[in-house]
Amino acid sequence: MGVAQIVLNLPGRRVRVGGMADVSRKPRAARAPTNLPVEVRCAAGRFRASGRDLSVTGMRIRGRFHASRGERIMVSLDLPTPHQMALMAEVRWIREEEPEDRVVGVRFVHTMETQRRVQNLLQEIQSGKLGVLRSPGDTRRIPKTGGGPPPGGRAL
Repeated sequence: MGVAQIVLNLPGRRVRVGGMADVSRKPRAARAPTNLPVEVRCAAGRFRASGRDLSVTGMRIRGRFHASRGERIMVSLDLPTPHQMALMAEVRWIREEEPEDRVVGVRFVHTMETQRRVQNLLQEIQSGKLGVLRSPGDTRRIPKTGGGPPPGGRAL
């Protein structure tokens, strides 16, 4: 259940009228606060971006790419080898952050197999089995054994 609000758009002002109406709403899927490197393939080309707030149903993507609401795009998660996957997604919303920088909400268009793989990935992220990522803006992986760049000395 949720709380319904009525918003009246009157000339020159906006009035909100609160209420406790019974509003049916689908429960939101559990999200993992991630900052995964992703590749976005859309009509405008291929772009590197950052995947945030991963859930079974979708994620937020931040980057410098242009996609339209309703457009189908391919999102490739850049993860260690058995976890790499490419997911078809539909752009649900777009928010401009800075010139050329966008945050895009996508909903995955799953097959049964991709849904199962994303569920397994989320379980591994939440359990700590899969190396997690640092705070937003820092896309270097933190190895499960401690901090610092991965073996080879080069951070992503």
